Amino acid sequence: MDAGAKVTAVGDTKNLELLRALGAERVIDFTTEDFTASPGGFDLVLDAVGKSTFGRCRRLLTPNGIYISSELGPGCQNLILPLFTRLDGGQRVIFPIPTDKPRFFAHMNALASAGRFKPVIDR
Repeated sequence: MDAGAKVTAVGDTKNLELLRALGAERVIDFTTEDFTASPGGFDLVLDAVGKSTFGRCRRLLTPNGIYISSELGPGCQNLILPLFTRLDGGQRVIFPIPTDKPRFFAHMNALASAGRFKPVIDR
C-alpha cells in the first residue's frame, strides 16, 4: 500500500482474490476462521459492512487503536461509544461522518482520478 499501511482484510471465500487485488497483504476467510481470534496489534479496525462490534474487536486494537463501523451497531452503540471512548484516552470508537464534506469529496475525487481509489460495488 502506498500510504504505508499493512492491510488485513476479512471476506468470504469468493472474495479473497478481490481483497488481495485491492492491496490487502493478508486476507482472512470468515467462513473458515474467526478474525477476532487473530493476534491483534491493529491501529485501526474498519468494519465496512457492520458485521461485528467494538466489543468483539477491542482485543485486536493497539492501546490507542480506533474502531470504525459503517453501521449504527446494536442499540445504536456506534453513535454513543465515541462519546465515552474519547474520555479515557485509549482505544476509541469513531462513527464515520465527514465533517469537512467539500475537502472529503475533493480528496476522494483526487484518489479516484489517480486510480488509487477503486470502489467495489456489491448489492
